[in-house]
Amino acid sequence: MKYLLFCNLLWSALCALTLDECIETAERRNQPIVCLCLAQPDSPWAAFLQKHLIDDPLFAYELKKTALLYVVKGENPFDVNSEIVLLDPRGVPFATLEYDGSQAVLFAQRVMQTIENFHAICLALEQGLSQKSEEELKELYFKAASLSDPSFCGALLKVGMEREKGTFFQLEKYARLLKQHKLKDPIVRKLRRKILAKDPGNKQYAHRDIAWLDFRKRSEELPSPASVKKVIAPLVSYLKHFSDSERWKIEMRIAEFLFSKEVQDLSYSYAIQAYQDAPQEAKEDVKKIIAYMGWTL
Repeated sequence: MKYLLFCNLLWSALCALTLDECIETAERRNQPIVCLCLAQPDSPWAAFLQKHLIDDPLFAYELKKTALLYVVKGENPFDVNSEIVLLDPRGVPFATLEYDGSQAVLFAQRVMQTIENFHAICLALEQGLSQKSEEELKELYFKAASLSDPSFCGALLKVGMEREKGTFFQLEKYARLLKQHKLKDPIVRKLRRKILAKDPGNKQYAHRDIAWLDFRKRSEELPSPASVKKVIAPLVSYLKHFSDSERWKIEMRIAEFLFSKEVQDLSYSYAIQAYQDAPQEAKEDVKKIIAYMGWTL
């Protein structure tokens, strides 16, 4: 209890500092800063954060050895739209989080995991990525994805694409390209051909991954009801050319998409096919979805 009281006092002392003074302390201790930004201090949400994080001594207790804690009330001084900003010891943001309402201890653990991811990425970049295995690069990439600085993912993506035997990093690059370009763009089509050629037998399920990505992109590019068959074409083509133990999931997704576009008959056909292809342990869930759509088997 005394230790928790000490954490509360420590938190109060840090909140009494200016942000610049907190950054100076962080640099001196070589610790990151967990900054809680209350843009509207008098709002109900700010009161909720105050009660469940700021005033909860367990939150400070969990983070005490890892980071400094600071509260900004009013305008967010960082060029990010987030209520929780993690800063490196120089005061540069490296990650943003949104409070999900979980217990203070659990959320503190999530914060610490993000900080650990940041430390792991910085250490790996400092040591150099040339000696990292494909699996290590992939693990680092997942950690980098939790950070707000895109340069971390970019550096790992570049090395991963150059050295991988699989298709993970090329698929990540493909997904990124689709956010910036249309499906018919030459740079997109070139990378798609390269990925599919690397896994001609679909042993790594590259064809399935490409089909999913193309489906999602088409659903954005072709929103009109008249184009639904063009939207689902990548998934339909995949099902036609490859066997897959999870084909029922694809069929169910097609059924849900068609249902949302009010293409009832075709949606029903795919839903029934999904039920037939689903493993026994999944049939009840598929049946419930079909019932929700208003149909019976």
